[in-house]
Amino acid sequence: MRYLKLPLILLFCFLPGLLSAQAKQAPAFYYSKPKLVFKENDMQLAVEQGVKKLCLRYFNLDWSAGYQQAIPMDVLTIGWNLQYDLDEVVPCVGISNTALSKSTGLALDSLAARVGRKIVQITDELQQGHFVSYYYRIPNNLTWEEKNDLVDSIKQNWTLQHLREVQIDCAWTPETKDAYFRFLRLLAARHPEWQITCTVSLQQYRERKKMGIPPVKSVALLCFNAQRGPDFGLPAAASLDAYLKGKKYPLPINPVLPIFNWGVWYRNENLIGVLRELGQFEKVFQQQDDTHLVVQANWNNGSIFLQKGDVIHTETPDEENLKQVLLVLRNRLGSRMGQVLYFDWDSEKIKTNEALLRALR
Repeated sequence: MRYLKLPLILLFCFLPGLLSAQAKQAPAFYYSKPKLVFKENDMQLAVEQGVKKLCLRYFNLDWSAGYQQAIPMDVLTIGWNLQYDLDEVVPCVGISNTALSKSTGLALDSLAARVGRKIVQITDELQQGHFVSYYYRIPNNLTWEEKNDLVDSIKQNWTLQHLREVQIDCAWTPETKDAYFRFLRLLAARHPEWQITCTVSLQQYRERKKMGIPPVKSVALLCFNAQRGPDFGLPAAASLDAYLKGKKYPLPINPVLPIFNWGVWYRNENLIGVLRELGQFEKVFQQQDDTHLVVQANWNNGSIFLQKGDVIHTETPDEENLKQVLLVLRNRLGSRMGQVLYFDWDSEKIKTNEALLRALR
């Protein structure tokens, strides 16, 4: 027994350093804009922040009555001349419960195959945007065929090094659980070169007996509510602690924290929903007080209709609460806690929160 004391003493000596290293791990970000435009200023900011990983929303899957199958929607558009020297790119795909419930039998296997092909296609476009400038760096004495072969070889190596994980996002229910878990297994079987991960909401984390444990390598724990409701945004540290207490989750966890601003949207004191990217509505907003905006005229973009008199309660993550949330996460998740992911990338927003992000490491 006395021979066990030395390893234990060494463990307690090094434990503070291990926890400190975990806390100082470089952050990663989601990129959820419809078009990927990652220019030199973005790359410079990423380097300053120590960002080496970007989770790109590739597309969402929803059911099409016309096609009678689940199809990609809101597909990411890739810009050109991307400054993209990060270590890792994670394609993210959202899938609706309707798409799952209607994709039965062989249709689910077909869906997994089509999702895999679409991810490869968008990755090819991403490579093209990243490598377009390479053609002009290759010696002019080579033919275009030789240049293409050389760049294709570089692209293949880039993909092997950068595209290691694919993340699936789904608010699955007990009714769609079996179909969703089967879809994850099918996708993993078709693409063993990818590490398949998925998002897990706080409710799915807490109600795991009903919701099940997804068959993936690790999960991204959404530490905020992205749906309409009064609890939208980052919960208080005490509320998060209540979600996480109890038996440990049996998978490694990467927590996802919000650094975006949002507006809780009310009409006649009734909750309508949640608005993001509030700048697009600024022409019809009037500041009522520090946290409330009032809509001055009807506004419609085809998907959102603001009515004169609507009230928007603006919210943003509180710095002290974010710090307390991280303490709760490290306490509850322990060694299962991996990299912190932030939602989402916006250069102006990152600059505004630069000191906060450094303080949270």
